[in-house]
Amino acid sequence: MSKKFIIEELPDRYRLLNVLYQGENWNFDWFKKLLDNGAEHHLEDWIKITKNSEVKIPNSRMVHANITTLYNNRNNPKTAQKELLEEVVKDIFRRNIRENSGLTSSRIIYEPQAPDTVIHNFGYENQFSIQQDMISRAWEIKENSHWLALPINALVGTTNVSEVFQIYNWLYKKPCIYLLNQRVKDQCFVDVVMGIYDTDKFLILANNDMSSYNARGVVAIKARK
Repeated sequence: MSKKFIIEELPDRYRLLNVLYQGENWNFDWFKKLLDNGAEHHLEDWIKITKNSEVKIPNSRMVHANITTLYNNRNNPKTAQKELLEEVVKDIFRRNIRENSGLTSSRIIYEPQAPDTVIHNFGYENQFSIQQDMISRAWEIKENSHWLALPINALVGTTNVSEVFQIYNWLYKKPCIYLLNQRVKDQCFVDVVMGIYDTDKFLILANNDMSSYNARGVVAIKARK
């Protein structure tokens, strides 16, 4: 059962309490400043930097869980909480990937033949993976894009494409998912990035092999029952 969602502001972070993630309540600390003063690193290097710290690179399911919780509480009757929610959305999640890459610790390994592998918490002790055909020609997510349900589920943890459309349309504008649209000759990997692109899209980007990224840290702790 989901507990009451609360946002707290600390000097260096926003604390989101009782976020429903993977069927359980979790607390998330989202840092206001980018890690390592905004420096760019490969995901493998980010994992090395954060492996022995409580601060980690969030996976794509964590990002979606937090955005979903914010969406579900967008009409909070308490003015202070509503204003703080809008501040979190603006400062953390409604950011252009050109300035804040939105790098996650989720990685897709594309194979010459299906299925592909989606790895969450890549490189961490709690790494887990999902087998799924991730090839798709669709880019824009619409309410009736039901053929995207399984790839979307592998990345963000829900098959409800209509809800995904509504959430990200609220967060910014047109939601899109960029995956490879044809099979590769040799195995390759792509790290998942989530964020605003240009002036009209919120992207779940998983078809672009960029060399390095900046990153925002998160502390994720399972809430007490």
